[in-house]
Amino acid sequence: ILSYTFTRPIGRLKNAMKQVEAGDFEIQVESKAHDEIGMLIQSFNYMVSRLRQLIMEVYQQKLAQKNAELTALQSTFPLQYIRFYQLDVN
Repeated sequence: ILSYTFTRPIGRLKNAMKQVEAGDFEIQVESKAHDEIGMLIQSFNYMVSRLRQLIMEVYQQKLAQKNAELTALQSTFPLQYIRFYQLDVN
């Protein structure tokens, strides 16, 4: 019974790690323990949460960069010329 108390949380943590490895950054492992295994699970949950946050920040930065590039391109080619070119090609 004592070994089951230790192996069960470690098994849940291992399965959660496999899910993160597969790209699931929404996973969180529940633990009410305050021992070393509980602290390990808390650290894992924090790490996954931080990874999710950083991925979102990078995504938002890239989106802002693409929007800025599009705005710059639109200012280089006024809309009436783009429409004229489209009509002229057809």
